[in-house]
Amino acid sequence: WVADADGLHGFDRFSGKHLEFIDFSDHAPGFLNDVEAAAGVLYVTDTGKARLFSIENGEISVLAAEELESPPNGIVWYSGADGFVLAPWGGGLDLKAWRPSEGELIELGRLPEGGNIDGLEEYDGRLIVASQVDQAIWSWRDGEAVKLFNTPGRPADIGVDSRRERIAVPYIALD
Repeated sequence: WVADADGLHGFDRFSGKHLEFIDFSDHAPGFLNDVEAAAGVLYVTDTGKARLFSIENGEISVLAAEELESPPNGIVWYSGADGFVLAPWGGGLDLKAWRPSEGELIELGRLPEGGNIDGLEEYDGRLIVASQVDQAIWSWRDGEAVKLFNTPGRPADIGVDSRRERIAVPYIALD
């Protein structure tokens, strides 16, 4: 699944064939950003209008909006929260998670510094966090944050290769 300005596109991951389009125009999206899937449900962040959506059986629903203090950028399932952690954009440092089982947003903790969180990944029970403000990659678990390393640019949506124990860090400004 890939988000663009108007909705979500589904592609076959082997052939690259376009399979489906989910049109968000009725919801006036601001900036659809990141997509995560679980149990047949898609979750998508709208960074431009500070919303979290779900798509189930073709129905688009707003899960969170007013209760979001920072617009959500990235999203990832995190077993430590039993929910989807939202990457706070716009200077926010509070980590929150959407728990589908309870249908609510919960507080996880606060990063000590950084901001404009873009990428999130779970690795070895930790949440790996990419912060653009301080150009750093953080490790977070049980309310404790440790800066792993500084990056040569503002890190975007990271990826983790757990087999090789590597973090892939793209940089928007460095192409």
